[in-house]
Amino acid sequence: MLKGIAITAGVLVAGIITANALVIQPLNGLARDDEYVNKKFADIQIQLQASNEELPNLVKIVERAAGHENSTLKDVAEARAGLTAVGKMKPSELANDPEARKQLIEAQSRMDNVMMKMNSVVEKYPQLQALPLFKDTMRTLSGNTNNVKQARREAQAAVTMFNTEIRMFPKSMLANMAGYQRKPDFAADEDSKKMPKLDFGTKG
Repeated sequence: MLKGIAITAGVLVAGIITANALVIQPLNGLARDDEYVNKKFADIQIQLQASNEELPNLVKIVERAAGHENSTLKDVAEARAGLTAVGKMKPSELANDPEARKQLIEAQSRMDNVMMKMNSVVEKYPQLQALPLFKDTMRTLSGNTNNVKQARREAQAAVTMFNTEIRMFPKSMLANMAGYQRKPDFAADEDSKKMPKLDFGTKG
């Protein structure tokens, strides 16, 4: 009898170990990697929010030194609206919902457009470069722009890793059972590739 109990216990232990190796650990790995992707999109939101917080300073600068630049002020307002909308989304939405991802890309594109517009404004109103607030704001925004692009690259790398993982057996089967789906990739950002080098005289 004791021998039978020992055998049964051994079978149960082996079953638990097998289930842990084939099901529990892979599922935990999928959950961990899913959260990692979400974190990377949260990082993008943090950088975009940092840019959003600087835009009121940009409005003050344009109104003070280039008050007739109504189109630039309109672009800044649209950029703020886009960044604010993206900031209110859950990172998981940005990671999984193509429409939310589209809004993210559009918000970043509007911000890039503002930076390009400011390049033209500076050419028309060179006195802007003498304003300490202008220099500080543009230095911060330029840094944020680079940080967003880096965060996007890291988010895409995380997405690629996750999408590859859920195609591999046995995780492919477990991912389907758990409801994990392929995450959308970032489309090539042609506008960003064409974006000219920005020089606001902030160096030194």
